Amino acid sequence: MRNLYVFIIFLMFIIRKDNVILGAVSALSFWSKNLFPILFPTFILVDLILSTTLPKYVSKVFGRFFKVLFKSPPISAFVFFLSLLCGTPTNAKLLKSMCDEGSIKSQDINKILSFCFFFNPFLIISFAGIKVLLIIWISNILVGIISRNNYKTENNDGILTQIPFSLSRSVGINLDIILNILGSVTVFMCVSYVIPFISPTINVISSSFLELSTAMYKNKLYFNSDYLYIFMFSIGGISIFSQIKSIMKDTSIDYKYLIKTRLLSLIIGLFICFIT
Repeated sequence: MRNLYVFIIFLMFIIRKDNVILGAVSALSFWSKNLFPILFPTFILVDLILSTTLPKYVSKVFGRFFKVLFKSPPISAFVFFLSLLCGTPTNAKLLKSMCDEGSIKSQDINKILSFCFFFNPFLIISFAGIKVLLIIWISNILVGIISRNNYKTENNDGILTQIPFSLSRSVGINLDIILNILGSVTVFMCVSYVIPFISPTINVISSSFLELSTAMYKNKLYFNSDYLYIFMFSIGGISIFSQIKSIMKDTSIDYKYLIKTRLLSLIIGLFICFIT
């Protein structure tokens, strides 16, 4: 994956060198100031939490409700609440660890990600405000209810065993993940800078499909539109999907299904924004 990123950047460098340099510098700055300080310690904290009884306790208290409402394993309750606080791709890291330990199956990951596709709440509030944050939360929950019969859990209690914590192992694995995220962010931020400027609207929408952070800054600069924020937070962008894929390697994820649920979330979110 890293070799592919390097190759793409090299091609873009030949086409529009100055834009690629600007995009790469912006990506490194964003990664070092925002992503690394937040995601890396969070990933390690997730590994530490998985070595405690907290996931089992939360699943026991709220798991039955989630199993009835979403037809998902009880452990999805813990993933849901952690996702509200940490967002994606932190929850992807959590689900991968659970899958590796045999606590959940790939079909459970498809189910849970469909209604836990969140982003850092403080990031959303700082750009878009509390209204957009609540709409994103509500639209994801409604997606989970509407699609509850897809990949539904059958006689699976999703029992999570405590995973022994090793700091050195956690640092090594998560450092590899965070570097892959840097590669993903750099490539798609460079692409967003390379695309010729046609109009502010097209520029924001194209950036939304590519890399979320760039799209947020551009929307804040040009429009500060709730509809555009909902659009970009609902679809996630290729960069986020690339990050999920790098984390979920060797795991059978139905990305077509995940994209369909993102489109459903988008429709619901825009409708709620319109009527409110």
